[in-house]
Amino acid sequence: MTYTGHLFEHLLESKDIHVQELLKVTDLLIDGPFVNSKKDLNIPYRGSSNQRIIDVKESLKRKKTIIYEPNLKYVAEV
Repeated sequence: MTYTGHLFEHLLESKDIHVQELLKVTDLLIDGPFVNSKKDLNIPYRGSSNQRIIDVKESLKRKKTIIYEPNLKYVAEV
């Protein structure tokens, strides 16, 4: 699992080879910045409700952002 303050879509557009290599070996990615006004201690793996859990492998395969929720698998396609 990889945590970042950046949006997944922005990481995909990055020309930085290190970012692209990291995405290739990442299964799940928590994206988005922590927002104190959206702090939520009841959501798994995240600190604020604006953060998403991205299934990176599936997203790369389908060429669209796939949101992952524990115990539900795929919840939404963006």
